Amino acid sequence: MIKKFNLYNKYKKVDDYGYIQEIPNEWQLLPNIAIFDERISKGHLNEELVSVTIGRGIIRQSEIENKKDISNEDKSNYKLVKHGDIAYNKMRMWQGAVGFSKYRGIVSPAYVVLKPKVKINPEYYHYLFRTNYYNNYAKRFSYGLCDDQLNLRYSDFKRMYSLVPPLDTQNKIVYFLNKKVEQAYKFIENKEKSIQLLNEQKNVIRNNAVTQGIYSDTRLKESEIKWVGKVPEHWKIIKLKYCFSFLGGYAFSTKDFLSEGVQLIKIANLYKNSLSLERQPTFLPESFLDRYSNYVVSKNDILMSLTGTLGKRDYGFAILLDTEDKYLLNQRVGKLMYNKNISVDFALDLLQSYAFLNQLYELPSGTKQANLSEDIILNIKMPIPPKEEQIVISRYLKEKLNKLDDKINQEEKEIKLTKDYLESIIFNTVTGQISVE
Repeated sequence: MIKKFNLYNKYKKVDDYGYIQEIPNEWQLLPNIAIFDERISKGHLNEELVSVTIGRGIIRQSEIENKKDISNEDKSNYKLVKHGDIAYNKMRMWQGAVGFSKYRGIVSPAYVVLKPKVKINPEYYHYLFRTNYYNNYAKRFSYGLCDDQLNLRYSDFKRMYSLVPPLDTQNKIVYFLNKKVEQAYKFIENKEKSIQLLNEQKNVIRNNAVTQGIYSDTRLKESEIKWVGKVPEHWKIIKLKYCFSFLGGYAFSTKDFLSEGVQLIKIANLYKNSLSLERQPTFLPESFLDRYSNYVVSKNDILMSLTGTLGKRDYGFAILLDTEDKYLLNQRVGKLMYNKNISVDFALDLLQSYAFLNQLYELPSGTKQANLSEDIILNIKMPIPPKEEQIVISRYLKEKLNKLDDKINQEEKEIKLTKDYLESIIFNTVTGQISVE
């Protein structure tokens, strides 16, 4: 049950510390030094490694996928964390890298470990410290030349202020929020599974269309290509070099990078077959459009990421530029230039299909790092229909896939609304704007 406090009878004004202006009468607002001491206990070499994450708070390091093995590093300076402690990443506290520990273990010297010096429920502070409001408050006390260098030392953290509700109230808040979080995460998990299934459905529809066409009465023949199977009799089986030419990007010097100008398209910008210009944006002088004209890319160009991790499908992403802006092409991103044998829309559908990608990922391309080359890509064989049929197939796919994209967008919207609601209910609860009984 949620109950709104009576603003006139049960609230008191407090000085504005950046995230709260009034609190329930029985609550306190105290400097952090009155609530926490810093725990600096080192030399516990045999303790379990734990990490502070932005997404999940404190977790066992063994739970982090693809975590670099640091088992041989010197851990003599690692700090002890006990159950009930709070730990935060000095460089990432303002982003929410803070949490309550359910485990006993050791953390990197880059973390600050807080031990309660008064009777509290540390999970309450796990919720308080991870709100966007408190993160922004922490940023004001963090020092550095830029965001990536901001550092919140304990000497600064202890000068900040935190709410201290009565212990019984803290316990009720934690119980209430744990239930709310569990419900929200379950809802989000189901939505994410739905999105995964919809994306799989898109992939199957695309793959079937570019390998077998869209007409059920078409006579088929064996393609003799693994991952392709039977194809329409009148389609050609050819290497992609007869449909595309290839251009690799240029290794621009980091000394030429600017904060604005012409954006450089890097591997990070071709994320999961989408153009994501907001990921690691890098810019070069406008004059480079003329100086490096061979590496200018623009509307209707097809680009592909060429490097990733061997054994993972984190490369080979293909996108079609559909903006009027011009960009420069970075190394390890390729431009696939299509000729008269293939339509641009069908070309993209082909390059995003399972039939193509499964062949691509099977080819040797490195040892630990996967590196695609012009020869690897252009020597793959694929079934190619007549040009007119390509256009019909692409129109069919656009209609089918757009409907599925609408469903995906709706699911993503509901996930965002749920996350926004959860952030709101957490903040209003941990600051006493609503009470729980």
